[in-house]
Amino acid sequence: GGSTAISGSGAVVAKFRQDVEQKLLDFKQDVTLTCLKVPVSIGDVTRDLPLDQKQSVTMDILKYVVYEQAEEVGEDRWIAAREPSEFLDECVVAVYKEGHAPESVLEDLNKGELPDEIVQQQRAMRQARVKEVARKETKEDE
Repeated sequence: GGSTAISGSGAVVAKFRQDVEQKLLDFKQDVTLTCLKVPVSIGDVTRDLPLDQKQSVTMDILKYVVYEQAEEVGEDRWIAAREPSEFLDECVVAVYKEGHAPESVLEDLNKGELPDEIVQQQRAMRQARVKEVARKETKEDE
């Protein structure tokens, strides 16, 4: 047989990419739609994989696929943003056509997409630094 069917994690990611691309192409054709919600679920994507291969498919890979396809199909004019999710193994990436992304999404993009934990750590460090500076200043005033 001359079929080179890739099995395993590469294949399921490739299939996910095709599914996402098809959704985005349909979205592009439909002028009435301005936002497409792309569900991303590790459980769905890796359903048929053996356990030892499931680990190699991460949320970051799947999110990257959606962002990459949104850039490609939208010719760099669309905005893809992950919606907040309480689950680690699933989320929704919202893809907005040019000029339709809500203000809050644009603000988040400008801040850069940082996970909440990192933002909190940075905030804590910043506050500690501010306190330290304040403490030094009061000492110098004495």
